[in-house]
Amino acid sequence: FQGQLQVQDLNTILRYFGESKRWNDVMQ
Repeated sequence: FQGQLQVQDLNTILRYFGESKRWNDVMQ
């Protein structure tokens, strides 16, 4: 159960960084 939760958190973090990178590209 904890392993699945960690995978979910990892996906959320990757999605967050992906959106951040996209915003950085738009800002530049």
